[in-house]
Amino acid sequence: MLFLLDKAEAGALRVVPFLAGDADKELLLIGDGVYLAREAMASRLAEWNFDGVHAEAQALAERGIEPGGHCATAEMPDIVDLVLEHGKVLSL
Repeated sequence: MLFLLDKAEAGALRVVPFLAGDADKELLLIGDGVYLAREAMASRLAEWNFDGVHAEAQALAERGIEPGGHCATAEMPDIVDLVLEHGKVLSL
C-alpha cells in the first residue's frame, strides 16, 4: 500500500496502522510533505515502520531541502512506477 502525503503534518500518519494493517506500506512525500524528508524527521517517520520512504525530487529542489538517509529521492518516472506497482494508493 502506498501512502501519499502532500503536507508537512506527521500527525496525519497516525491512521497508517489502521489503514494498512499487516500490508507492506511505503510513503511518498510530495509538495510540502517533503519537509518530512529532512534528517530531523527520520526518527518520527520510523515510528510508522514504512518499508520505504520517497520524496518528490522537484518538490525537494523547489524548497531547498536535502533528504535524510531514511528517504529516497523520486523523479517523476519513479513516482509513476511506485503508483503503478502498489495495489492501493491512499492520500492523507
